[in-house]
Amino acid sequence: PTGAAPWTDISGATSATCAPGTLTTSTWYRRAVTSGSCGTVYSSGIAITVNPIPVATATPSSQSICSGTAPFISLSSTVANTTFNWAVTQSGVSGAVAGSGITIAQTLAATTNTSGTATYIITPTAGTCSGTPVSALITVKALPVVSATPSSQAICSGAVPSIALTSNVTGSTFAWTI
Repeated sequence: PTGAAPWTDISGATSATCAPGTLTTSTWYRRAVTSGSCGTVYSSGIAITVNPIPVATATPSSQSICSGTAPFISLSSTVANTTFNWAVTQSGVSGAVAGSGITIAQTLAATTNTSGTATYIITPTAGTCSGTPVSALITVKALPVVSATPSSQAICSGAVPSIALTSNVTGSTFAWTI
């Protein structure tokens, strides 16, 4: 019904309050009051609007970036006009902050010589309904700093120079150019 007939009685619903249970679609209710022999009086129809719960998607949900750059995470939902708020925890990373919007693109920096992570926990909200939070994991790779030892060298003609390269990042590889 839309406030007018036809109405269907709810079996067993005879108290002054009504708790119909979990609803998944919008529904109309009205109350019938009977007092002695004076007949039955009906209330106006009461609309119960059921709003959908948004389901969020973070794309991509996992990403690796180099220190000093920003990830690009696009947020979407199954419900139009959903807003997104996020909290973040970071380990070995700086630059990640809580926020809101439809994209996450914050410049992140590794704070050690190993990779760090920033985990964003994103909560979708449509109207007054909040959906289940989703996460996005960003791995921030440390940038290598190369050191040459010695930094300069003087040799005699025909001698072979000896230069050693080291990096602050374990597992770095080196390539030489002239």
